[in-house]
Amino acid sequence: MLPAKMMVVHSSIWLFLSSLLVTTVLSLVLIVSSAQNWLITGSFYDTIVNNRASTQLIIQLISGILGLIHGSTICRLINQAARIRLLHRPLVRLQTLKTWTNLSIPRFELGIPFQWLLPVIVVTWASLISSALWTGSVTPVLGGKITDAVLQIPSYRNVSFIQEYGAEVDRTGPSRYTTQGLFTYSIGLLNIGNLLVSAASATTTDGSNRKHSKGDYTQFVYSGRSYGVGASVGLMDSDITSNSLTVGYSYQESGYLADVNCIYNSTSDFTIKSETLTNLYPVSGFLPDSSLSAEYSVYLGHDTKAIVAIGVAHSIPTAPRYLAFAAGESYAALDKVQCAVDFTPMAFQVIVDPSGRNITVTKQHSVPDFNPAHNLTYVLMRQYELIANDLTEYYRSTLGDAVMSSVTSWNLSHNADQTISESEATLRGVENAITAIADDLLVAYGSAQMMVGNFTDQTGVEVRISAFMVGQQRYIIAVAVVNFLIVLLVIEEAIRTKGWRDMPAFDFSDPLWFITSGYQSHESGHGHSTYDELQLPSNDSRRLIVLSPSEEKVIADADVLFDLREPREKLDNHGTTALLAEADWTR
Repeated sequence: MLPAKMMVVHSSIWLFLSSLLVTTVLSLVLIVSSAQNWLITGSFYDTIVNNRASTQLIIQLISGILGLIHGSTICRLINQAARIRLLHRPLVRLQTLKTWTNLSIPRFELGIPFQWLLPVIVVTWASLISSALWTGSVTPVLGGKITDAVLQIPSYRNVSFIQEYGAEVDRTGPSRYTTQGLFTYSIGLLNIGNLLVSAASATTTDGSNRKHSKGDYTQFVYSGRSYGVGASVGLMDSDITSNSLTVGYSYQESGYLADVNCIYNSTSDFTIKSETLTNLYPVSGFLPDSSLSAEYSVYLGHDTKAIVAIGVAHSIPTAPRYLAFAAGESYAALDKVQCAVDFTPMAFQVIVDPSGRNITVTKQHSVPDFNPAHNLTYVLMRQYELIANDLTEYYRSTLGDAVMSSVTSWNLSHNADQTISESEATLRGVENAITAIADDLLVAYGSAQMMVGNFTDQTGVEVRISAFMVGQQRYIIAVAVVNFLIVLLVIEEAIRTKGWRDMPAFDFSDPLWFITSGYQSHESGHGHSTYDELQLPSNDSRRLIVLSPSEEKVIADADVLFDLREPREKLDNHGTTALLAEADWTR
């Protein structure tokens, strides 16, 4: 049975090593959290965001404590192994004991043997390295999670409001003005400003991705083509964006991919005719998809020079649809341009960044036509004629200027070295302008279906919620490995030393023991000899040797700190040897 003092010593050992349970449990929790993608959201997330400095301070304190547990465990194992070694090899060199002390505290001092330099440095830095790994493991890292939601999108099952409305004031289509914008079915008339801007900016001057407004008051911007979808963004997504943690969301929506191909048709029948009444010029002719009658409209102008007319057939919807330009002398590059417009039903992925007010749309795959009667594309195409007529002024065509702006930008971005003919460059610029208007018209009709007609469908949405993840995975793995190795080392030492059963209570790293020994030596009257020997009771075979600090040279020469001969019985705890009894070496 162990003496009472030894039981206290061994209890303290296991109590100290049990602190590894904290690091072990925490490292396992961190591994599970990383594997399961646990996230910090809600009020805790807000607390971290609003108190970053305090959060970091707490993390540093926690990491320091956890690192101290690892470092102290390593030092404690070294100390206990050295103390057991002293029990069996009592002659110890002074420099060796000094090294053991540095490894047990830990600390770094000059003068230790060179061969021990690296181990001392490693042990000294163990706590710092472990603390750094713990910091990387428990520091909140900005991440996110995906949640599901629903969003109202335009429905085209009821298209009764999508008609060709006249330019007269009393023939305007259904409209609604809100704080989010003007929504109308007379898009070619009431939204003409937005369409004009879109045509002029259809081609970027540097060939970069085009960014353009959504066309309402929501301040959202499309990055690249809108493809006519995304009308719900900023209008029907308040349930999603009202959450301050929403980073973004995405959903699929069916729409039409407008594909425009333009050529010069020198035999085009759509031309400007002679003046009939003062400053009125008819423009008429057949288009490839015209049925029984020619297309006809009248344009106002000082003369024909500033006229830019667009003709669109009134015929039953076909694929592709056609439009033709007839232009006067001032816009001669646009004359005889003829474009075929294909509308392909397709699913699109809409990606929304609410904070940045950005919308990105990508093509996905073909889908069945959601408007098989084709009245949407038919009415859309007819808007080009209304736009061209309304924007032809007495001395110039605002639409012509906008389209030519797209042509100029195309030349700047794609034809700087003038290797492409001007006619080819003009066609590419016109294609971009017609495409931009088509996309904006589709978005506008989608907005009108929701905001005016209340015709909506629901679609599933993936919402990305901002959240914090606990630590980075590589640091979590690293700290778990370090903790596992330390636990293995503890188990190995416990088995090797049989639970540290033979470890003496005497601790060479604790100055109290040497002070006690010096005091006992002085009391016995031997305080000034180089090897002061404290005589123990006659029935005890031990002798403790204390080196006098004043005999430094002798100590260095002797290179021996103490010589302890093992007893088999417990030291009597009485008289002047009471303090020495604390250094019981009994097995």
